[in-house]
Amino acid sequence: MRPAQTVAFSLPTPLCTASSYASFPPRICADNRELYTSTRAHDGFAAEILLAQRQNGFNSYHPVVIPRCRIAERWASSGAWQLPGLMQRLQAPLTAKRSRGRSFMYAELGRPESLPDSDLDAHQTDLVTLEPKEFSSKILSQGTAEGDSHYYYYTTQVGALEGGQLLRSAPEWEQLVPEAGHGWGSMDPYLSVWIGGAGSTTQMHYDVQHNVFVQVYGTKRFWLHPPAEMTNLHVFPDAHPRARKSQINFDRVDAERFPFHRRLRTPWCATLHEGDALYIPAFWFHHVEAVTPCVSLNVFSESRLKMAAARALMIPPPIAPGRLEDGSTIALFLAALCDILPKIGVEPAVALDEVVISRFKPLMSLQGPQQADIPFQHTDSVERRHQDYTRHTQDLVEAFQAMDNEVEGEHGPGVKDIVVAHLLEMWALRTFGAHEVARCLAWCSSNVK
Repeated sequence: MRPAQTVAFSLPTPLCTASSYASFPPRICADNRELYTSTRAHDGFAAEILLAQRQNGFNSYHPVVIPRCRIAERWASSGAWQLPGLMQRLQAPLTAKRSRGRSFMYAELGRPESLPDSDLDAHQTDLVTLEPKEFSSKILSQGTAEGDSHYYYYTTQVGALEGGQLLRSAPEWEQLVPEAGHGWGSMDPYLSVWIGGAGSTTQMHYDVQHNVFVQVYGTKRFWLHPPAEMTNLHVFPDAHPRARKSQINFDRVDAERFPFHRRLRTPWCATLHEGDALYIPAFWFHHVEAVTPCVSLNVFSESRLKMAAARALMIPPPIAPGRLEDGSTIALFLAALCDILPKIGVEPAVALDEVVISRFKPLMSLQGPQQADIPFQHTDSVERRHQDYTRHTQDLVEAFQAMDNEVEGEHGPGVKDIVVAHLLEMWALRTFGAHEVARCLAWCSSNVK
């Protein structure tokens, strides 16, 4: 169990243990506003992040709260983002998400639907078009006797509202970027607004960009886990529309379907009040709850870590595409994994088992009995093809070294685990097709020595 911290982040009281984790998210969280020094940095927001991290004994790859952040306080105190006044300034109808459950989980359109949802009822949403004043009324009454039985949520880029006029209410937002630009191929930072009623939650997930979150109205609570908890959080597979999110319904945990959940360590907790900012590094997991009706702003910006990870994921599979039922092809695929992965410090059996058990088994259990095993056929071409893996190994070693250079402290192995899981799924997909990823990796897990 992680010891209680004295600064920057507060832990629930009493501390959560693995056995009591079914009650996650905890309902008691100390107010972290009182846990900071008043020292301020005057060399920009990146310097404020670094100062807060160093004051609290964190390395540069750790989330940190900037209390009473200069930019955030200016936005919050302007009154421009208060409800219901904000809605009175908007003219066009809003397309909001509506749900009977309090958890909202973004789903990426266009991904194949070959895998079921782990808890469809908990995350089903529909889109509704509401006039701004009507939406504000529903947000402010959510969870009260005057409200209806739904939860509502709205998010968009601020530049898309009122022809970009609302950007004037967030001056200097470009300063909320922890790193300088990364040149060709990198994303441009952008400012988004998030509006929700009390009790609404955003499912535990990670982003591959830096995330600077600013509270401008109301109070919001965050639970954060480092990248190393990926397996214990049972993240959806990449081919699923809900990729990067945890499959676990934390209001009603199914311990049998999610066996690694019991290994989760106590999360870091932070409560943001108006004028506070939170920096979340790329690949850190976070679960968010609106304590009161909330308006929040955030800036996603490029990270060198994401660019380094993308370099690893661009490396093609070590063998040519084939059919899964061809035993020689799947045997060759497994042999390649057993040759390449140890060169980057990854044990093939461990990596395959954890990907299959944490990502695929909870979903496949919803589909009943699975198809029969794939026939194993030994092939004498494995040794003959051995030389073809040399370039893959060299490229992967260089890519993972570049990732290690971007992660200070103990969290590098966790980021590597996330990228290796992506890589295994991507290679299986490009070798055998999107609908065979689960069977391919399950077979490899069962037959690896």
